[in-house]
Amino acid sequence: MASKSKSSDWHLREQIRDLLPLRGKLVLVSKQCEKKILEQRVQEREEIRTLKRESQRLQRVIESMREQQTALQIQDTTGRHEVFLSLVKKQATSERPQYNSELRVQLECKGEMDAEHLWAAFKTIHPSLDSETLDWNISVVFSDKAV
Repeated sequence: MASKSKSSDWHLREQIRDLLPLRGKLVLVSKQCEKKILEQRVQEREEIRTLKRESQRLQRVIESMREQQTALQIQDTTGRHEVFLSLVKKQATSERPQYNSELRVQLECKGEMDAEHLWAAFKTIHPSLDSETLDWNISVVFSDKAV
């Protein structure tokens, strides 16, 4: 049995001797893998930093756009409608004398008409007119007619 043990030891030593060159290759490959892993980590960290900077830049752009939108909304609610209303009032003011003169001509053709009949006629033509506006228009027509 001793010879079997010696032969087994010898066989194991022979295998170890055969594997020694592979050990060196394994160490070399292991070091190369570690180096590549470290390089990839460095590259990933740099990519993460770049992405974070880009994200921050985009957040600033988004915030700037939100501020612009808010400013435009404020401008729209504070100034733009005033310009529009001013133009509408200007147009209505410039058209009112022509409208009143046409109305006066039509009234003269119809003969005498009192305010009550005129009020009913206006309401029939333009039912959405409120009483205050209607009364004012009738008073303007009658005051212009008297002149």
